Amino acid sequence: MPFETLAGMGYRYSKRMIFGFDLQYARFRGDEVLIGSGLTPAYDDYKVARSAYLSPHFGAEYKTSLFKRVLFLRGGYYYQPNIFEGLSSRYHLTYSLSWSLIKMPRFMFLGDLDIGFSNDIADKYSVSSITLDGNF
Repeated sequence: MPFETLAGMGYRYSKRMIFGFDLQYARFRGDEVLIGSGLTPAYDDYKVARSAYLSPHFGAEYKTSLFKRVLFLRGGYYYQPNIFEGLSSRYHLTYSLSWSLIKMPRFMFLGDLDIGFSNDIADKYSVSSITLDGNF
């Protein structure tokens, strides 16, 4: 595993709007293993491309309501440097929304059950997720 640290800060612009910024720093020894690499027969062909990187992340969150339930709208940007030779660096745009669907009974120790959708978009790459989360 590489040495990795993350530091950030946020600014509450209004009761409904928050802006965030953080920096991710990683340093490599050169013998790191990529999670899931056992599934790729040619993994040993990839060599670590750099000894360290610094990656900025920016984001914003807007809180509103839909049918008297809390709705969060989020957007962001981050830079993903190439970690391995032969792979390219990518700039990512992200967006998501989550909605407090159901108020849970107190005995379940959950506040709300949220449903969400997110998308991470980069050059020749996109990942979409649908989530169902409980808030404690």
